[in-house]
Amino acid sequence: MKIFLQKTRDLIQVKLRDASGQAITEYVAMVAIFLGLTFMLVTLLRVFADYGWRILGLVGMDYP
Repeated sequence: MKIFLQKTRDLIQVKLRDASGQAITEYVAMVAIFLGLTFMLVTLLRVFADYGWRILGLVGMDYP
């Protein structure tokens, strides 16, 4: 596992060394979007695990 992580790190360093400023900015933006989306999904999963169907009932409630 350690060898795999080291080779992956080396590959990423080579890719980033050859990349231009725009490419690095795009990589950083994609990582930020991925982390934000992951955080939102984990939070949503936690809310549903804690409150169950109560949340769905509140969201789906019809008002006249």
